[in-house]
Formats: sequence, structure tokens, C-alpha cells
Amino acid sequence: IEAKVHATGYPSSSFLHGDGLRYGNRVWEHTLGTIQTHSINYKVDLDVGGVKNSLVAHDMAFEMARAPWNPEQQIERPRLTKRVLDTEDQAAFRLQSKIPRYIYFAANSKNKWGHQRGYRIQIVSFAGDHVPEASSMERAISWARYKLAVTRRKEEEPTSTSIYNQNDPWTPTVAFSEITWVVYLLLPRTWWPG
Repeated sequence: IEAKVHATGYPSSSFLHGDGLRYGNRVWEHTLGTIQTHSINYKVDLDVGGVKNSLVAHDMAFEMARAPWNPEQQIERPRLTKRVLDTEDQAAFRLQSKIPRYIYFAANSKNKWGHQRGYRIQIVSFAGDHVPEASSMERAISWARYKLAVTRRKEEEPTSTSIYNQNDPWTPTVAFSEITWVVYLLLPRTWWPG
């Protein structure tokens, strides 16, 4: 499963005057191509080989070991670390936070080599900072605080944003930061214990 987004169409522009170059680039004699951002929110309900899934993070750590060819020397040997992300807080990765090398939805079954079946979540890029959190407009796009947020499915939270938020960002129809963890990716309700 892959989703790609490409910008097409025309630039956002305004009449170039005064200190307009602080807000974009000149694109014609009296035209300013203004700064614009494109942020996208995906909400996915994903089951892997049934509804008893877990979210797993694989990363790398170094351990000290004696060099087999020279016992007087030490080497830093990379090893695989594995951690099941048991809570929604552990499964939320803010924009500036470190994210594990590999995150995947793992099924409650194994393949012929003894590895859990699953789907990797691969984040290739993200928009970076959105408006400051202190802004009165930020509530309308508070989902953009995260590179990735994973939670269990909740019927009472069918959406993570609304197209109407752009019309009145000061009183958004759906405020991601104020509902109990609406998501980019959803897991079935059996994912978290309890």
C-alpha cells in the first residue's frame, strides 16, 4: 500500500509591493508567489491477518564487545532492538522527535522463518513545522503536530479533521488535539489491552 502526493496546478500569488519578498518569491513583473504549505492527514483502519495486531518498533543499538581477532580491543557491535508500543502515547511521534528505523503492524501469527507477519509503516517525508502551537488557529490543524500517531479504533471518533476547519480555524469543527487521540492510522479496538 503506497500513497504519493505531488503538487500540481498554479501558485498562490498576490500583487508584489512593498516588502512582499519577505513572504514569497517574485514570479512575474508585479506578481509575488506567496509561501504556501500543503499538509495532508490520512486516517487508515488496518487489520493484519485478523484483528489481534500489535505495533512494533525495531531500531538499532550498539553494544560493546571484545574484537574476536584482537581481544585487547573493543568494538561497538550493532544489534537489533524490538519494542512493542503498548500505549497511544508510545505510538505518537511528534514532528521533532526521533522515530524508530522500522515501525510495523504485526499480526498474531508468524511466517516460516519465525517472524511476525506485518506491514511496515514507512514515512519518507513530512511537511515539517506547521503554525506555532500557541497560535489561535493551530487547533484547526493540530494533527500536523505529528509525523505519525497510532491509536486503537474508536467508533465515536470517525474523523481526525474536517474540511470546514479551513473556513473558521479559530473554532474548528473537529479539533484533533481535543478528542481522545484521533489518528493518522487506526488499529482495531482489540489492539490495546483492556
